[in-house]
Amino acid sequence: APLPRAHWLRRRCRRSQRCQPACRARPTPPWEPNATLAEGCQRAETLLVERQDDRRGLQEELAALGEQHRQLLASAKVLEEDHKHRQFVLQSVSQNLDDKRGQLQRELGDFQEKFQRAKAQHEQVVLEQGQIRDSVSNLLPEYFQLQTDQAGRARGVEQARREHELLSWEHHKVQRDVQMLCNSYNAGFLPQFPTASGPQ
Repeated sequence: APLPRAHWLRRRCRRSQRCQPACRARPTPPWEPNATLAEGCQRAETLLVERQDDRRGLQEELAALGEQHRQLLASAKVLEEDHKHRQFVLQSVSQNLDDKRGQLQRELGDFQEKFQRAKAQHEQVVLEQGQIRDSVSNLLPEYFQLQTDQAGRARGVEQARREHELLSWEHHKVQRDVQMLCNSYNAGFLPQFPTASGPQ
């Protein structure tokens, strides 16, 4: 029995390379009495053109994706270099901070040592001042007594000096009176008394 036209057309499309996308793209249509081989090929060519357009669109999208991928790789490389630079700067800053921290620790240790020495010296000075204050407190009564004794001696010396001056003046007056008395009696044979020059 002869094969139906649709089955025969499907077998011819399998032999043609151009008709394979069309045959795979759509299911086998039911039998159409007015369908011809030319119409089938035209539809296949139309589908082929559409697939080629789709392929060109996909190729353009692939090229765009490739360009984006290259840009992303370039950006990633720039970011990697920037990251390396930042890591280097961070390591340098960390090293500098470690050095500064060590220097500050040493300076703090020196300061604490100087502070302890100054504190010990201050305590020693306070202790010595307390001892001196106690000694002064113990010596003050004796000092005041010495001042009192000195004032008494000074008054005694002043009184003795005045008494000595008074006695000297009295002695001078006595010698003067005796000399005047001798002169009044013309006692030239008597030895002359030495005259004092005045109160000493």
